[in-house]
Amino acid sequence: MEALSFHKVAALSLNTQALGVKQNLERILLAAQEAKAQGKQALFGCELCVSGMECDDMFLSPSFIAKVQTLLREFQQKLPEDFIVGVGVPQYLQAKCFADPESFLAAVAPQGSVTEHSVEVQAQVSSEGTLTVTTQEEVSEPVGPLASSYVLMTRDEILFTAPSKLQLAHGRTDYSQRYFSAAYDFPGFDLVHGYVAQIGTKKVLVAFGDYQFFMSPEMQAYVADHHDDFAFILMSDAYGYEVGRPQEVEQHCLLLSQVYSLPVISINNLGCEGGGTIYDGQCIFVENAEVVSRANLFSFKDWVITTAQSGILPALSVYDEMLKAVALGLHDWLIKTHSKGFAVSLSGGADSALCSTCVVLSQIYALLNLGVTKYVQQLQSLGVQLDYGQFTNEVVSAAGVGPYDSSLSAEIINDLIEVLKKYVIPEVLWCAYQGSDYSGSVTRTAATEMAKCLGAKFYQWSIAPVVKDYVQTLNQALGYDLTWEHDDIALQNIQARSRLPSIWLLANHKNFLLIATSNLSEAAVGYCTMDGDTAGGLSPIAGIGKSTILKINRQIVAEGIALDGFEQRFMVPAMSYIVAQAPTAELRPGGEQTDEKDLMPYPLLDTIRKLFTVDVLLPEEIIAELCAHKNDKYAEVTTKVGVATDEDIKVCVQRFFRFFQRNQWKRERYAVGFHIEADDSSPKGYLRFPVLSSSLLD
Repeated sequence: MEALSFHKVAALSLNTQALGVKQNLERILLAAQEAKAQGKQALFGCELCVSGMECDDMFLSPSFIAKVQTLLREFQQKLPEDFIVGVGVPQYLQAKCFADPESFLAAVAPQGSVTEHSVEVQAQVSSEGTLTVTTQEEVSEPVGPLASSYVLMTRDEILFTAPSKLQLAHGRTDYSQRYFSAAYDFPGFDLVHGYVAQIGTKKVLVAFGDYQFFMSPEMQAYVADHHDDFAFILMSDAYGYEVGRPQEVEQHCLLLSQVYSLPVISINNLGCEGGGTIYDGQCIFVENAEVVSRANLFSFKDWVITTAQSGILPALSVYDEMLKAVALGLHDWLIKTHSKGFAVSLSGGADSALCSTCVVLSQIYALLNLGVTKYVQQLQSLGVQLDYGQFTNEVVSAAGVGPYDSSLSAEIINDLIEVLKKYVIPEVLWCAYQGSDYSGSVTRTAATEMAKCLGAKFYQWSIAPVVKDYVQTLNQALGYDLTWEHDDIALQNIQARSRLPSIWLLANHKNFLLIATSNLSEAAVGYCTMDGDTAGGLSPIAGIGKSTILKINRQIVAEGIALDGFEQRFMVPAMSYIVAQAPTAELRPGGEQTDEKDLMPYPLLDTIRKLFTVDVLLPEEIIAELCAHKNDKYAEVTTKVGVATDEDIKVCVQRFFRFFQRNQWKRERYAVGFHIEADDSSPKGYLRFPVLSSSLLD
């Protein structure tokens, strides 16, 4: 094989499935065959792309790890000749990966370490028809604890194994320390020995983990002494998306390239693998300290190959990037749960409108990225019923079979969107406006216009008779009547809960996923009704604060939603009906109820939330910070929204913490939500807090 070259290798963004080892390996093999056909020498996948990142406690199962290893060996035998593949895989730490293997073995042996074990069974039939079965038992050297390893292989041999990811707990969303060990915790570890791969005549620095580890004086001295022997640096650790993270990783790549004067290749997994974390699929090629190639974030394809020749398309704005992340998450949930569509209780408010818009956006991107043939196959595999022949004919007539790229005009893209609204959206998005005695014409009109604009199937009915029956039943049982003066919360909540049975019935009837429309701000303070507006299997905007949602909706009205790589924008003119009104629950008589009257201005609420959950400040510290800077850094969220005095700020901070602490039990029961902003409310995915606790205000 010729010397490994930065310009002749490929990076793989793989849409992984947790526990889907066989499917993941099949996709890696197809990608390897394509890369080989393109004349590439190697294909590099990302961390744990074989097993999936989010196998959780299945990583504790030796049988599961053994199954992964068995399937990986079968996969290796199918690889193209003279071709290198890099994959992330869970496997037990191996002594050969350590500079001093004896010291490592001595350290792990007292722990009752696992021993690799395999049995090969061979059957032979003689000419007389006699069946002979022989077994050959193979026991390898003892191995240590489980690690997230990175392996470079060809069809014939394992070329190199980076023993483990370094610096496992790099964020609050990372649970890897529960399952994996880091090689540097054991005797015999050496950074150069463990992470510099010799591939033929060239070396590769496998920077697997926190990039700062690989800028150590030891590594810098080694690379300087052998600089001309290095082909490139490979950054193979995966990360879950949150706002700003792709740009941060790009800066790490540029820094490594500058420090070592070497090309850098960075890889990430793709898609929503296990529920709430979304992987952006970013693959970056850096040369001479400049990004020369970058994969588009959040592809809707099963896998994407990026090379140094792939080029760069303009990046999306932050809000459009967030929406594409949510759209990909929705698409993957649809495919991986084998559901036929989504049901939404469309209230005419900001949250349900944005959720519904993201459902449509997911279908637009799926068609554009996959092309009509693959897109139709996906829908058919889910059992979605529509006139596929006519749909396909109209798409092909407008734009060909696809996949579609930036060469298509804005007019043609708009035509494709209209065809989707005509045939597909009415079959995969069903919305219902469930009015009460306190619902107004403004929200009813907004919901009606949004559904029409998006192409969704739309129903409306009144929950008033159901609510009346519930209240009368309890009044009769109690022997007296509930009143708004004494039972405000109870009478509000019964309305929200009365919307639950009908929308669940609709979702079950269609084998749809029911979308919960909770947002991050409401989750923080428990401004919701359990078994009411929180009902659903998936809460797609639960990782976005309400102040950001309102800004996103205003941007949609002004500019539409940018489509990555295309001139055309997805226009949603009916969103103007949403932004024209103040957010309201419409659960109380009088018609003057608004969210911010019940709580506080959302910009201030979200600022307090971030100071607590991201910066981990206590209430008194938050009060001091906001008061000290209410006329400069925090003016937009205090004085300019009517919270002008120190006492006003103190009241709002205290209100936030009273609500936050008494509502952790609600957050424990929320539907799965996507991690989008730097924090989220998920007890599993980010925010761990006791259900019962003493007040932080004491």
